[in-house]
Amino acid sequence: MEGDRVKPLHIRAANFRTFEALDLDLPEGCTAIVGPNGAGKSSLVMLPDLCLFGAESRSLAPYLSDDAIGDLMIELTFEHDGKVYRVRRGFTATARGKATCDFEREDPDLPGIPGRGVHTKEPRKWEPLTRETIKETDALICQTIGMTRDTYRASAYLAQGDGSFADPAWDPKRRKELLFTSLGLDAVWTPLLDKARADKRECEAQRQELSGRVGTLEETLAGKQSAEQRAVDAGVIDGNAVLAVEIAERNVAAAQAKVTEAEKDESRRREYAARLKSAEQAAQRFDEIESAAATAAETLKTCEPQVAALEPTAALKAPLETEIRELEIEQGQLAESLRLAETAVRERDERLKKIEQRNAEIVSLTAKAGAAERAAAAVASGEIKTCRECKQPLRDPAAIEESRQSHLAEAAEAMAKAEALTAENSTDLVDATDAMIDHRLESLRTKTQALTADIADKRESLRKAQAAEVDLVSLRARADRLRESIDAAKAQGHAEAKQAAEVELAAARDAVAGVGEAVDLEALKRAADSAGYSLNVAQTTARDAHTEVVKAEAELERIAKAEAQLAASANDREALDAEHDLLCQLERAYGRDGIPALIVENAAIPAIEDEANRILAELHTDYSVELRTQRELKSGDGLADTLDVIILTDIGERPYESFSGGERSRINVALRIALARLLAHRRGAESRALLLDEIEYLDDEGLAALAEILRGLQGEFDLILIVSHAAGLRDAFDQVIEITKDGNSSEVVE
Repeated sequence: MEGDRVKPLHIRAANFRTFEALDLDLPEGCTAIVGPNGAGKSSLVMLPDLCLFGAESRSLAPYLSDDAIGDLMIELTFEHDGKVYRVRRGFTATARGKATCDFEREDPDLPGIPGRGVHTKEPRKWEPLTRETIKETDALICQTIGMTRDTYRASAYLAQGDGSFADPAWDPKRRKELLFTSLGLDAVWTPLLDKARADKRECEAQRQELSGRVGTLEETLAGKQSAEQRAVDAGVIDGNAVLAVEIAERNVAAAQAKVTEAEKDESRRREYAARLKSAEQAAQRFDEIESAAATAAETLKTCEPQVAALEPTAALKAPLETEIRELEIEQGQLAESLRLAETAVRERDERLKKIEQRNAEIVSLTAKAGAAERAAAAVASGEIKTCRECKQPLRDPAAIEESRQSHLAEAAEAMAKAEALTAENSTDLVDATDAMIDHRLESLRTKTQALTADIADKRESLRKAQAAEVDLVSLRARADRLRESIDAAKAQGHAEAKQAAEVELAAARDAVAGVGEAVDLEALKRAADSAGYSLNVAQTTARDAHTEVVKAEAELERIAKAEAQLAASANDREALDAEHDLLCQLERAYGRDGIPALIVENAAIPAIEDEANRILAELHTDYSVELRTQRELKSGDGLADTLDVIILTDIGERPYESFSGGERSRINVALRIALARLLAHRRGAESRALLLDEIEYLDDEGLAALAEILRGLQGEFDLILIVSHAAGLRDAFDQVIEITKDGNSSEVVE
């Protein structure tokens, strides 16, 4: 991620190692941090690293003061990319221990102090950036500043005894990765590499899709000759099928004509046979008419008394219907009154429930008010010594009074709410004590039950009246039919009935004799069905043949299109192949072994070597460093990529471990400053910091030379801090931060 480097502005801590309290503006320019051994000098330059990236052991417990009364707190305010940020971490030692991490950014839109400077102690307004977990917050901090712990320590912070870049314990891959990340090459070239790879994947997908399409087209063209033959065969079959359908249609028409004629003869035969049978029955029935008339007369005598008995009951139907309708209207009115009464009872019960709830809340509020008044008294008497909101000790009288008033205000608020609830209870209690509601509800239910029973009785009477009416109508109709039957028997004379029956019988016999012999109608129908089946088979064959003709023509059309598409696909394949070759070249160029590697090898590494060797010369050494990016394989069969730090002397190469402590310190400092200067120039940083902790094993001459080198870097780094117990550094810089220690407690001398 491109952007400005981190520039620490202010550090603050509580119960941090030997510091019970720490609040320090970090001055611009070159500053020496001096003091006796064990005073806590390293803690000052360590604190920005600890705030930004947390503890390497993942726990801040080792940094809590041994005799701490409260919790551990460390805080760093820093500037980055023209914005001011603040990181605060904490650790509580109680129980299993609890860690916290808060990340904030100064919000210029919030009201603040106009015209404040970078190092102002005036209150700032902060926008919270903290995430749900410490891990997520740590990731956001690294993303914001564009650095990991490795890049920060390689370019801005040299811890005591940290050889880092030159130390052989460092894996060359890690060293090379550090250069890539620190120089911001990943931020520039990784998006290009990702884009090239994505384009390559898309191109390969297009090539694969095109290959599949070409294969499909070639398979289509391979069936061209077969499709042409199928079209010819389908045309022949289609012509024969049409002729077969015409023949089958003629056969079906002839068979259906025979069936139709036979059905007409059979229909006449059945009709005349039925007429003959009816005439024979009529000739025999004239004797039965007189007997039926006598029977009807006897039956009529029994119906007339039954009709007279049912007429009074049936007459009750209309009055009963009217009375039931009136009772149902009254029942609806009672139901509405009952619903209103039940609603009133429910509302009364709801008020009583609310009164009980308010009474419980009044008791709770009264207890809360009493507790707040007791807390106010405890604050005034000194029993409570900590503010309940900010958890800070109550030391001055104003703070004590403010806390006491806060408790009293809470008590007054609780009592006011209790009184308001009491007033609401008084209002609802009046509405909830209406005893007449229950009496009216019970009365309405009694009336409803009585009315319902009365309606049921009336409906039973109505049912009986309706049944009597139905029976009465049936008996009257039966009596009418009996009278008509008697009248018809009287009106028809005996001789006339017999003569008419004989005439009809003779005519029916003549009609039956006039119909020809019966034919086998079922055989004719079977022959017609067989002809119809043959027609269906011929029609199905014709449809299938026509479908095959259409399919063959469509296949030939598809093959013609495939020929044109195959020619166009050949051109597309040639273009995609050329694009794929180009994207493969871009992938190699944008990768770690491409242009970024050339930048590291041809620009960054020579710059680091030149600057480190310049500093080593100023430190009065007779050796130099060389960064090698390749080494011979143990097998002797070629070279392997690496990034090794080689130390060159007058007599040749020497291992890093063979140098003395002071010599290794000079190598580490030279490489650290060289890398820091390279990163500052390469990344265009406007805010730069360099923190060096206790450069060990340097003699007075080495310390003096180092001080001169650091003073020369003030134009490139806004903040340079160097920790040393050597007294000579006190006078080597214009600015000094002195730390003193009394027993187990350290403090900064203002």
